[in-house]
Order: sequence, then C-alpha cells, then structure tokens
Amino acid sequence: MTKSTSQYFQGILWVGSGNVLGMVAALVTIAVAVRLTSKEEIGAYFLVMVVAQFGAILGDIGLKNTAIKMLSASLASDAVHTARFLVTVTLISSLAMAFVLTIAVPLVTKLWPYQEFREHAWLGALIAFFVINLQMASSLLVGAGKFKELSGLNAGMEMMKAVISVTALLCGFGASGLLWAVILSRIVGIGLVWRLIPSQFGLCLRHPEGMAMLKFGGWLYGCSVLSLVMVKASDTMLATYMGIGALAIYSAAMQLPSALLRVFESIRPVLLGYASSRENTAPVRLVESVRIGAGLLAVLAAILMGIADPLMTLLFSPEYGVGAKVMQALCAWTAISIVNYYFSITLIGNGSPHKAFILIIPQVIISIVTTWLLVPSFQGLGAAIALTITSLLGNMIGAWVVAGNNRALFLSLNAAHLRAALPLLTLLIAVCVLESSAGQMVGMVSATLGLLVLLGAVTVDDGRQLLAAAVKHRRQKISPPLTSVNT
Repeated sequence: MTKSTSQYFQGILWVGSGNVLGMVAALVTIAVAVRLTSKEEIGAYFLVMVVAQFGAILGDIGLKNTAIKMLSASLASDAVHTARFLVTVTLISSLAMAFVLTIAVPLVTKLWPYQEFREHAWLGALIAFFVINLQMASSLLVGAGKFKELSGLNAGMEMMKAVISVTALLCGFGASGLLWAVILSRIVGIGLVWRLIPSQFGLCLRHPEGMAMLKFGGWLYGCSVLSLVMVKASDTMLATYMGIGALAIYSAAMQLPSALLRVFESIRPVLLGYASSRENTAPVRLVESVRIGAGLLAVLAAILMGIADPLMTLLFSPEYGVGAKVMQALCAWTAISIVNYYFSITLIGNGSPHKAFILIIPQVIISIVTTWLLVPSFQGLGAAIALTITSLLGNMIGAWVVAGNNRALFLSLNAAHLRAALPLLTLLIAVCVLESSAGQMVGMVSATLGLLVLLGAVTVDDGRQLLAAAVKHRRQKISPPLTSVNT
C-alpha cells in the first residue's frame, strides 16, 4: 500500500528532530573527550572509526537501501518474506566482513603503526558488524513506515552512547571507552528494532526476486564503496603522512559539519522511501526542491562559518583552535555535497542505481587527485578544500546524469544549486585568505546572506511555504478528516 506524502513529511520531521538530539549528544561527547584525553588517544579513536566505516560499507553490499526501495514500493506485497531474506543475507555478509577485517588488522597496524591505534584496532571489525546489522534494522523501520520509532531509536542510541562514553572517560578508559560505547549502543538499538517488528527478523535464504534484489544492491554497493573512498581519502592521507595528531584536529573540525550531514543522512531513508513509492518526480518539482534545499543549506553553512572560530575553541579547547578554517571549509562542503546526495536518492528511487554508480565514478577520481595535490601543502585545510571542489563538480555531473537528454532540465538544475554554492564559495575564499576580526566576519556573512537572497537562492516564500506545510500537517494530525459510510 502506497504511503501518503503527509506520512513521509511526518517521517522527515520525526527522524530529523530525533537526530538533532543525537547530534547534540555526539558533540558533547567529543567536547568532553578532547579535554580528558590526549590528541593521540582521540586520533586513535577516529582512526578505528575510519576502519569500522570501511568495514561497514564493504560488508553491507548495498542491502540497506535495497530494503528501503523494496519495502517502500507500492507493490511490495510480501514484506515479511522480503525483510527476512534481506536480514539473513546481511547477517552473512556482516559476519564475512568481520572475519576478513579481523585477519587484516595486522596489515592495517603496519600502515598506521601508532601504539594507541594498535591497542584498539581490532574493535573496528566488531563495530562494523553491529553497524551493518543496525543499518538493516533501521531500513526495516523505514519500509514499515515507523518513522516515530526510528526517531526515538536514533536519539536514544546517541544519548546512551554519550552517557556511556562520558562515564568511561571519567573513569580513565580513554579511546577504549568511546569505542565500547559505540558497540553497546548499537547492540541495544538492534534489540529494540527486533522488539518493534519481530516478524521481520528471521532466517530465509530463498526469495523469488532474490537475484534481482542482489543485483540492485550491487549497484548501490559500488556507489557506497566509491563514496567512502572519496570522503575518507583525506583521513587516510592525513593519518599516513601527517600523523594522528593532525587527524585529531581535522576530525574535531569535522564534527559539526558531519553532524549536519548526519541529520540529512537520518532523513535520507525517508526521502528514498518517498522517491521509491513514486514512479518519477516532475522536473519542475525536482528543480524547486534542489533550489530550496541548496539555498537553506547555504544559509546555515554561512552562519556556521561565521562562528567557526569561537566554536572550535568552545567545543574542543584552545588547543584545537587552529582547525577553525578547516571547519569553515567543511561547512561549505557539507552544504554542497548534500545536493549531490539528493541527486543519488532521486536516481535510486526511480529505479536507476546504475546511473547513481556512474555519478560517483568521476567524483572519486577528482577527490583522489585534489587530495593528493592539496593535503601535503595545506594538511587538514587542503583535505577540506579537496572535498569541496569534488562536491561542486559532482553536482554539475549529477545534474547531467539526472537530466539525461533534457537540456533545459540540466541547465535549470545547475542554476538551482550554483546560485547557492557560488556565494558560499566566495565567503570561503575570503575567510581562508583574510585574517578577519569578529566585526568583519559578521559583515562578510551578512553580505553572503544578502547575495543568496539577491540571486534567488532563498526567498521569503520558501519560509512561508515550509511553515504552512508544517502547520497544515499539524492540523491534520490533530483533526483527522471525517469519513462517510455508504449504506
């Protein structure tokens, strides 16, 4: 049964708001950690998480998004059978990944022979195993339309992780406490999903459309692996050539921008479910959604760039203040890159995962080249700029892939995201070149916001429409429409 647009809008509100709470909890955790442990311990934690993220992507084989696509489609009549098949394959793939990653730990520690990392590297396999299975569990909730439950799950897990992390840090467990907090919170999350929809947790290795689902997931698997290579190339280069101290500063600067990205990632399954439940999206609506999304993200990024300097000191201590410019560049990257993710969601939801794969290939090449050129000279700032360049060019490529042979749509999509990206990039260049005072920074951010309005990236009507939609949804929730019964 097709879910209504109102239900998906409600899902975005629920899941997005729940992840904001989780985002705050995660920021508090890192803020406490950098004050209670050394840069080497924090660097080791982030490096283990890089290993875990690689493992989570490699072991997922594209099934988390396949589950959303298949279970959200209007013709998905056998949801329990489909869910059990996907849960079973995910369990097998995650076990295989954990085994391979455990064997590979000695090789990884030779690449990064830091004592603090060597002590905790093996936990990367364990974290990846539980992350993969939690992602599948979350996809089942999206497919079932249980957005409120997913919101509570995301917020609850992050707050639980924060409590365990801070307690462990105060007891002197350092990076080990942070990593075990991740593991325990994911175990609890999987258990809660099982309690919510126990019928979909079972073993099933046969499905009439099993090969089709695995083929669909294969394209998404390729997208995930290449995307991970693109984003994590900077982390690996920094750790390899600059040491885990440089990685600690870069990762701290990444916390707030990545928190924004996590909010989007939290609603991404809902957006994918919506796109999957509709056969296609009208070009006019697609262009308008890109314009509004890019414009609002640019406004938020510009404000964060303006306060990045005091934020770095406030959140992570004066010792991390040198990462302010890195945070500013990463804020710009986040705002631009989310547009590219939206293009991918549109392609996957329309049943074209191969096009989403094509979209990511040139971006990986651009990312590796720019990272290799910029990191040796500019360290963390170079890594952030490389990501920003990749995302900007990736949006242009994405517009071309999504538009196909429709030249008018291609030009409209480019105009929609560039009118937001160009003012933001102008601000980024200014803050990187100039040593600005607080007053000058306020002036530059104000000028950027004015330019966004002048170019039509954001309008007063955008705010009115979003507010009206929220109010309308609230009224419908309080006063559901009356139904008549024919006798």
